[in-house]
Amino acid sequence: MKILARLAAVTFGIAFALLALEAACKWIEWQQASARNRVTHRISRVSEIPGVRFELVPNVEAATPGQSQVIRINNHGLRGRDVTIEKPPGTFRIVVLGDSVALGRTIPEEATFSGAVEIALRKARPEASAEVLNASLSGRDTWEEAAVLRHRMLAFSPDLVVLQICLNDHVRLPQPAKNAPIGVFGDQDWWSYSSLLAMLDRRFPSFRRAHVATIDRLGFRRSRERVILDNFIDPGQMLNVEAHWDDWTKALLEIRDLSRSAGAEIVFLLFPIRQQAERKKAVTLPRLAAFLESESVPLVDLAPRFRGRPHLFYDDTHPTADGHALAAVELERWIRRRFAGVFGEAGARQKTSAAASDIRS
Repeated sequence: MKILARLAAVTFGIAFALLALEAACKWIEWQQASARNRVTHRISRVSEIPGVRFELVPNVEAATPGQSQVIRINNHGLRGRDVTIEKPPGTFRIVVLGDSVALGRTIPEEATFSGAVEIALRKARPEASAEVLNASLSGRDTWEEAAVLRHRMLAFSPDLVVLQICLNDHVRLPQPAKNAPIGVFGDQDWWSYSSLLAMLDRRFPSFRRAHVATIDRLGFRRSRERVILDNFIDPGQMLNVEAHWDDWTKALLEIRDLSRSAGAEIVFLLFPIRQQAERKKAVTLPRLAAFLESESVPLVDLAPRFRGRPHLFYDDTHPTADGHALAAVELERWIRRRFAGVFGEAGARQKTSAAASDIRS
């Protein structure tokens, strides 16, 4: 009996200590979240838009899991300040559709190409009241972007739609389970996981490996189809567009037609991947460039600006703040050529663009 009593006491002591540590970690995490006006880990959720996997949670300021950059989500679930659906008089409104590249969750809002283009256009022609709405989210493919445009963003009456293309956009990802408890970044409500385990996972890679392996063996591992981080697409898959070409190009043309039917211009902004920058490719995807030209779809291909400059990526696909700045320069130039009556010729007032062009090579 004494042995059992001692065993029970030890078990109780260990359990109490673990609960106390969990409570302390949870309190620290909650305090840190509160300092950022974030009391939950949910920054994204399963989307209400038909055919769209996830969307951002409106009216949240938060850092996505694993990142320190706090991003603000406005009243309509877009990255940036609050806006009205009705376009203010005299405003030139641009809608950006894209994935994690355009979202830019690791860099400040004004440093994304969307933010930088808005700043540059406003400086160039303050009376034009340029407004850029960033309707992007990590993991979005072209079909989802078409659905977002059709069901949500056309209501904002854009004058220009910018489709940011990354070379994984032709690969469709599986839909999440309805009412999935996690978001696109693996984000989840603060009460639904252990802060102690999360802290140990972050600080000790060997602990994380053992933790994940144990969960897998027990059958508790979250479904890989529910989180974009589990849907890794390697560079080989990105460059192989043959399998999806027919369906993908139909989705691209759907975005073109939706934009033009609403009276908006369209331009595609194509980012290369680091592998191409390392090989000094002059064109990101020749077949796509030729196809878009045949369909009279304007294309800004960023391959020439990124050529030989792999340091402008912080991983295989995502550009750094300097990479975004270069993209903003090229996009601004195209906009000012196409809308010369609104913003003036491309070379007229280029102080902002000239400064951005001086980015280190």
